[in-house]
Amino acid sequence: MGGTEPSRDVENGPTRSAGRPGNRWGLPAAGLAVLLAVLLAWNWPEPIDALIDQARVALAGNDPETAATIIDGVLDRQPGSVQALVLAGRIAAARRRFEEAVGFYDRVPDDDSDQARLARCGAGRILLDDLKQMSAAEKRFRQAALRHPGDRIANERLSFLLGVASRNWESIPFRIATIASPPTSREQSSLYRLNLILLALGDDTLDDESLLETFRTAVPDDPAPLIALARLAVANREPSRARQLLQTAVDSDPGLIEAWVRLGQLFDDSSADDDFLNWNGRLPPAVDRHPGTWVIRGAFAAEQQSHRVAARCYWEALLRDPNHQAANYQLGRMLIRLERVEQATPFLERARSLQRYINLVKASGTAEQLREAAEMAESLGLIWEAYGWASLAGDHGSQRDWSGRARARLKSRLSDLSNTRSSSAVGPAAELSLSGYPLPRWKPGDRTRQRSPLARLAASRVVFRNVATSAGLKFRYVNGGDPVKDGIRAIRETTGGGVAALDYDVDGWPDLLLAQGSTWPPPRNRPGRKDLDRLYRNPGDGRLEDVTLQAGLVEDRYSQGVAVGDFNNDGFPDLYIGNINANRLYMNNGDGTFSDVTQQSGTGGRHWTTSCLVADLNGDTLPDLYAVNYLGGDAMTRVCRGSSGGRPCTPHDFPAAQDQVYVNLGDGRFRNVTDEWGLNAAGGNGLGIVAADFDGSGHLSLFIANDQAPNFFYVNRASQRGTGPEFSEQALRRGLALNGEGLTEACMGIAVTDVDADGLLDLFVTNFFGESNTLYRQQPGLLFIDGTGSARLRDPGLRLLGFGTQPLDGELDGAPDLIVTNGHIENFQGRFENYRMRPQYFRNSGDGRFVEPPAESLGRYFQGRFLGRGMARLDWNRDGLEEVAISHLDAPAALLQNVTESAGHFLVVRLRGIQSDRDAIGTTVTLKTAERSTSLQLTAGDGYLSSNQRQLTFGLGSRQQVEQLEVRWPSGLIQRFQDPPVDVELLLVEGRSRAVPLPRNP
Repeated sequence: MGGTEPSRDVENGPTRSAGRPGNRWGLPAAGLAVLLAVLLAWNWPEPIDALIDQARVALAGNDPETAATIIDGVLDRQPGSVQALVLAGRIAAARRRFEEAVGFYDRVPDDDSDQARLARCGAGRILLDDLKQMSAAEKRFRQAALRHPGDRIANERLSFLLGVASRNWESIPFRIATIASPPTSREQSSLYRLNLILLALGDDTLDDESLLETFRTAVPDDPAPLIALARLAVANREPSRARQLLQTAVDSDPGLIEAWVRLGQLFDDSSADDDFLNWNGRLPPAVDRHPGTWVIRGAFAAEQQSHRVAARCYWEALLRDPNHQAANYQLGRMLIRLERVEQATPFLERARSLQRYINLVKASGTAEQLREAAEMAESLGLIWEAYGWASLAGDHGSQRDWSGRARARLKSRLSDLSNTRSSSAVGPAAELSLSGYPLPRWKPGDRTRQRSPLARLAASRVVFRNVATSAGLKFRYVNGGDPVKDGIRAIRETTGGGVAALDYDVDGWPDLLLAQGSTWPPPRNRPGRKDLDRLYRNPGDGRLEDVTLQAGLVEDRYSQGVAVGDFNNDGFPDLYIGNINANRLYMNNGDGTFSDVTQQSGTGGRHWTTSCLVADLNGDTLPDLYAVNYLGGDAMTRVCRGSSGGRPCTPHDFPAAQDQVYVNLGDGRFRNVTDEWGLNAAGGNGLGIVAADFDGSGHLSLFIANDQAPNFFYVNRASQRGTGPEFSEQALRRGLALNGEGLTEACMGIAVTDVDADGLLDLFVTNFFGESNTLYRQQPGLLFIDGTGSARLRDPGLRLLGFGTQPLDGELDGAPDLIVTNGHIENFQGRFENYRMRPQYFRNSGDGRFVEPPAESLGRYFQGRFLGRGMARLDWNRDGLEEVAISHLDAPAALLQNVTESAGHFLVVRLRGIQSDRDAIGTTVTLKTAERSTSLQLTAGDGYLSSNQRQLTFGLGSRQQVEQLEVRWPSGLIQRFQDPPVDVELLLVEGRSRAVPLPRNP
């Protein structure tokens, strides 16, 4: 029957012909034939192939029980039938007998056959999707991919599994394997695109905490989910839990390379030197293959000023991954530090190009953007990715012909590549040998950075009280909508307004100006309009008076930032207000009123200005104007719709607006010198600005915080005063363009101060949700390093979105603290805990490390949640304790009075320039006591949209005597004042030998 062998019973049965002797039953021949036929029908089995087909039909007919009965019979007869085992696995899965299904699949021998591939992928799918066993699933998919490198299912599942597990470096070959076969359906196209995006983004993962917890619950001792859970713990500000999870992972499976790398990152970020050295000393050799290991070592070496060791580590990272953005960026910076500037340039440029590529990938929605991404990838040597983006571009009719040509050209180059992003010959590291530089030789127990204890800072002595209501500050920003009820609909509604502290009537008491928004477009000449910028006079009696109209300030445009400065050097502070569409310059008349001199001064412009500043940029003693501009195109009017209703657009949806700079001609007029002075870098999306003398040269340089674009750092290299500045944009080479990982961030607020008392100005920059804020520590040579982790500032900001920030010495102990106002730009489905956000205060230990005290210890305001935006620093009651005023989108403005008890002694310094500009921006004052020296500098810009009170406050702690004040004026003059009094405000006038105590009576 069909060539199938008869059963043993049939083979041993009667074989003699009927009618011959021995026919014991005496049956005729015909009857015997019939009997034999019946016996054969009962005992001769159906062919195995036919039974397998019957089982398949039953399964397809949604009858898995019948299918199981049939396939069980087949396996009884042929236990090793590969086809039957694979089908048995499918049938068991249909019956939801998942362990049984995996058992059937696992009985299939692991060879190169197609049935083995199906068995491995079938078992992997069940283990991942149904049994939630990550490690077991990974093992099966890896077996399939090893035998069948081009299998789409195995590669896609490994890409997903390793992505969810935060093991992106391991996922690279599998993601690339998926690119080899362009998609043929919409579903495949989406997954194809996702793999391309994740390849470009590098460390971004498929975060799904609920799924990870499901995996962990299913197999509590499986270490596979722990890396991703640790990553989420870091994001949720739980570093101790993250460390425990990662330690458990490496103890359970020392082969989890990514777990080792992330554990080292935790130790380096936390400045736990002993833990870091122990980690480094017990790494399995395989971990050295990961480029991240070398980047972490490089960062540790850089913190110790071991620049040659750091450079060698970053170079080793690039030998393993030429496309590691942080390694390119940091090696370029180390080479500059080692005075190998020419060799540094290619690494910095590659870091910049990689960032441009990432930005293109994030915005790759149109056919043109897909083509641009493909071309950019090819220029970087990322041939697989170029092929992938070109394939996706082919889905659009306008790029179909180009896509075909590009794919044909690129395909000829793919055969020479393994499943890596690029050849090892790509990038500048292949052309530079740093093998002569030393490798790290650290040992557990080595003494490295000396740190002061932080335990005393856990319980804050700093306390603030919001006195806005009692003081009469009644102001609420209008963004044109209802940010609480409706969320934010257009990008113009996200930025909010700034705050300025100024003494407009020169009575010694700081007044307040708050920028106001409007509906859109702003109504003009409406009688009795209330949504105007507001000026509040401070008479010194604990109350603020709204004097807006009396002062002649009828600023009715959609205002953003406010800058204060005496542009005509007459002794009365003037105002430059940044608006959407046209700015305004108000001259202080000296009689309590202002005049709008925008038209005659030529400083209005037609841009979206966010922050701005008034400062003498060319050293002629006449303050100039800088307008930081944000976005162009239809950014002011476009409304982007998303799943949550009105959803703000992103900066990538619009062209960047060019900043504008105006030189003061001294006769009330200004001239645009943006291009002439070299302040014309493109693509900024600017939000914040500070001007300071960062290098002691006597010239003001400029730092611009850009949104989702590299920051700008304009270094002023004027050959001599009065000849015109020569600005050079050097953020990339100086270490300020990107964060320490070589990535752009959505930068907004800026606090400029010397956090670690080394005499050099540092920059603290607030960033977007999920990015953490960034502390750029200045090093000798006008270089900056990302010191966020070592300052313990990385984790506290990860789950918040920072806007305004300022440095202030809350308890007057001589160490500048930091205050941040937070708030999201989108209300995600009404979850206010992710929309309104709590403010933060960070206490400085004295060595540049910070601790965030409990909110309840700081005062009620810090226990609230807000959509915070602009912030300015001042001492509104002149008691020596610094305070802040904050503008919100969702609540009235706050005036946080510092009510800290048992604060230290202080000395407040106000400056007046004579040979320098009257505001004396860039002046550095050094206070010397018997124990230490402390330097402060008067800066301008003051970060996000705001302007601080123009004075310097020195906290003295318990010290009651100051030996000397040394003043370095922008003109180059150095003055010294001996034995100044304490707990007073002093006026220092350039060139005059006597410090003048200022009366503090109203």
